[in-house]
Amino acid sequence: PATTTGHQAGVGLVTTALLPWRWASGSAVGSAHRRKGMPNQDAENVVYHSLSLPWGGTVIAGVADGHGSPEYVRADVGARAAVDVASQAVLGFIREHQVEVGQTIAEAWGDLSRMLPERLVDTWRQSISTYHASQPFTAEELAAIDARQPTARGRATDEEPHRAYGCTLMVVIATADGVGCLQLGHGDILVGRAGPEERVRDRKS
Repeated sequence: PATTTGHQAGVGLVTTALLPWRWASGSAVGSAHRRKGMPNQDAENVVYHSLSLPWGGTVIAGVADGHGSPEYVRADVGARAAVDVASQAVLGFIREHQVEVGQTIAEAWGDLSRMLPERLVDTWRQSISTYHASQPFTAEELAAIDARQPTARGRATDEEPHRAYGCTLMVVIATADGVGCLQLGHGDILVGRAGPEERVRDRKS
């Protein structure tokens, strides 16, 4: 997205070795956010990798939605970080675990779906820690956090800031021979075929 406020939209075409993938996105600030003066907390990122992955050219798409409650004062930043680190985490995992050449994404999905969610969370937390070290909470942000979290339990602090950046994340890994989906938090991933759309049932929360 070009901005973290107002309307967001995008459309594009990425091509793998065997199959072109088209993507489109759209987002707008909801009425409740507008009334409260809150920014758009949605983020998306689509990246094409033609490097020597086992199944050739691969499209990695991430969509994140910041938690909308007022105590999540930096959920827009957290959502942006989530989609930015998604492709890095996916690629790093695949390379480190040396998925076999010739193995389809369906054959590799057991390890990916079991171990990748933790990698995504760890990478996101590291990214947030680095950002927050140079951008600590302002007095206004701390007041908003204290108003919703008056007790110390579960409250975001400069020493443990991640809660204030909270968001959901959905990731799609699309290859020439299959598509894999991962989900952290609420939301739905829909698969469209010739018939009606279907929800992806097996999701990681």
